[in-house]
Amino acid sequence: MSKRKCIIAPAFERIGEEIEKIPEQIEKSEGRLLWDGRNKIIAFDHIAGCDKTLVVKKFKKLDFFKRIIYTFFRSNKAKKSYLNALRLTERGIDTPTPIAYIGDYRCGLLQKVYYVCGYTDLHPIRERLVDL
Repeated sequence: MSKRKCIIAPAFERIGEEIEKIPEQIEKSEGRLLWDGRNKIIAFDHIAGCDKTLVVKKFKKLDFFKRIIYTFFRSNKAKKSYLNALRLTERGIDTPTPIAYIGDYRCGLLQKVYYVCGYTDLHPIRERLVDL
């Protein structure tokens, strides 16, 4: 028994059905792999109805205890990434456009999470923060 929760920024609701298909596309190895480490980062250059390249961060697989924690007690990392990007954007700080976050559930527990944003060639903010 699987369920998907997909929260999409209002400006991108028109392509919501395409965004919801992203986890299946990743499982089929579609998209352009940009990073494969603890997490995976995949670019999608051609999403129907969208003129932007979308970037998806697929977070590492959750162990049993983290499934319980992120299902019932804490916000998952994809949701935090989305909300933090919204806050940065509201404050006028350049960051990739927050588009959506997706959570896949099985038997009522969170299994996999994905954060979707627009592609940017900006340098990571971490480099600027470390220099402060």
